[in-house]
Amino acid sequence: MREALQQQGHELKEPEPHGLIPVEAVHHQDYLHFLKNIYRRWQEIPGASAEVIPNIHPNRTAG
Repeated sequence: MREALQQQGHELKEPEPHGLIPVEAVHHQDYLHFLKNIYRRWQEIPGASAEVIPNIHPNRTAG
C-alpha cells in the first residue's frame, strides 16, 4: 500500500506525537483509568484469555 501511494505521488509522513491531551479531552478519567488497568486485572482472573473480551453488553433500555 505504501509503495502504491508513493507511486501515485502521495507524500507519506510520520504521525506527530500528541500525548494524551486529545484523548483526555473526550474521555472521562474513570474510563481512562479502566483502560490503563484492565489488562493487568484481567490476567489475575483464573483461566482468563490472553486478550480482554467483554462478556456483558449493557444498553440504555430497561429490562
